[in-house]
Amino acid sequence: MAGYTTRMAWPIVMFDGKMNHRTDILLVHGIGKAIKSDYYNEFVDSIRRKLPLDIDVSFHAINYSEPLDSKEAIIFGWMKGLNYQDLRSFGCFFVGDVLAYAPPEGVPGPGDFYYDVNKQLADKFAEIKAKYPESKKVIIAHSLGTQISFSFAFKEELDHLFVCGSPLLYFSVRFKEFGSYPPKLKGMTNFYNVNDPVATVVGRNPKLAACKDIRVKSWNPRYLLPLQAHSHYFKSDQVHQGIADVLKNFAG
Repeated sequence: MAGYTTRMAWPIVMFDGKMNHRTDILLVHGIGKAIKSDYYNEFVDSIRRKLPLDIDVSFHAINYSEPLDSKEAIIFGWMKGLNYQDLRSFGCFFVGDVLAYAPPEGVPGPGDFYYDVNKQLADKFAEIKAKYPESKKVIIAHSLGTQISFSFAFKEELDHLFVCGSPLLYFSVRFKEFGSYPPKLKGMTNFYNVNDPVATVVGRNPKLAACKDIRVKSWNPRYLLPLQAHSHYFKSDQVHQGIADVLKNFAG
């Protein structure tokens, strides 16, 4: 599925004869298999409940899990007969997602994941920009999606980028002097959990100090486990509230 708009895209709202300022939000998921069509719905609903009814916000979901899942399944089939199948499965379907985002040799083209996922995001952004040129443009991303979205912020002007469980500091090893902050990016918030081994405190990189880091906490012992901590962000009331607070400022 190339992309879709969530079922919670509400109509434009007018109060006192004035149209409330529109905000368009792209949602970019992280690593994992088989992202379903309703994947973002609970997350979107939770943010909506934190917002006044007169705020006009539309969510646009990106789903890049295919054909990546199919390609990884073929590769995993080549591992048949080798030991440690569970570890190999993790490496193939999760680490493989990260490896897939490395630029290919030569010029990226159709069929290369690096090319395809960036084109998918760019096409959706261009569609929204053409239809609503004056709206605020925001991206909310998780895990690998945060690096994809951060790179995209160098190409297009974003009013805000929210990243959750972001490995951006790990990726900074790829760049001279650990990278740089996108000059067109107007604001950035990073939600991290200290028990999430994928997450990083982005602002600790001096080049990315403009990013606001927010530690996500939970009293649930379940989220002391590394993988559970990494998957918790979209369910966190603290994350929902933090995003809603920024969106409220846009409407002011």
